[in-house]
Amino acid sequence: MKSRLIPEKYQKHWWFFLIISSITLGGILIRPSFRLLPIFLNLASIKLEQVKDIPARTEDIYPAVIQVDNTHEYFLPFIVQDEPQTQINKQERAHKTLLKGIDFSPKGAQISIIIEPKNEINSGKSVKISFLPSEHCTYGDGNACIYHILLSNQSKVIFASVHSGVGGEGEPFRNLIEGTGLNQGLYTSNQVLKIAQTLAGSKVTVTQGNTKINDLVLTIIARIPPASLETYMTLPIEQTLTYAMELGILSPEIFNSNVLVIETCGWQLPGDILNPNFPNTTQSIYLGIIH
Repeated sequence: MKSRLIPEKYQKHWWFFLIISSITLGGILIRPSFRLLPIFLNLASIKLEQVKDIPARTEDIYPAVIQVDNTHEYFLPFIVQDEPQTQINKQERAHKTLLKGIDFSPKGAQISIIIEPKNEINSGKSVKISFLPSEHCTYGDGNACIYHILLSNQSKVIFASVHSGVGGEGEPFRNLIEGTGLNQGLYTSNQVLKIAQTLAGSKVTVTQGNTKINDLVLTIIARIPPASLETYMTLPIEQTLTYAMELGILSPEIFNSNVLVIETCGWQLPGDILNPNFPNTTQSIYLGIIH
């Protein structure tokens, strides 16, 4: 029996109209899913690219104490004095115990660094950077590469290098500074600078097991820009801070006492020129200085 709903001249092609209708309806139904495809591909890309995050120098053998000659114009003396200082006032003595009780050796338990942002940044929520101190730090293994640097004034620098990116130990810190957009940071470099300036002075707590150290402060966040990455990446770890001073983004006075430095990679920011020698997930370096 012929259908009365389809003109007679088209009834013999009813199967053709059925196929077209099915394809059209299916396309309408799955269209929202295709909108999510770039996001899934982006996450997969970030996961793969972050394997190359953090310079290869962080895979070096664990140095108990790094001591090198100072050959830079800016004063960051990595020379150990032959005779120890005999006069240390109470304030300096307090600095010497900045992180007393925290074991940063490869045998140490998990360490958590909790930053409490000021002025309602991140909606006032604290940010936690957790890692195991280690000789090596491969993306996603939960480790941080730890370096100990001894200055000539007997101040100590504990340098913790952590990966950013999805699942990275330093990702909460990176996201706090530059936000997360589609395969790049959310904020422009000018916005990132203002956020970093606002975060300076935020309270920091370091915990390890039952040990908890309060009253620490995030003194400054320095950003190594894309144009300076090649030089920064090729320097020995103990010279990176001096290089940051040569760029004018760190002050030598910061190292008059013990400090903890958190290093992680930043992503390409909107409006920034991509450095073609590095993936878009490694377009800058952030250095968080904690006293």
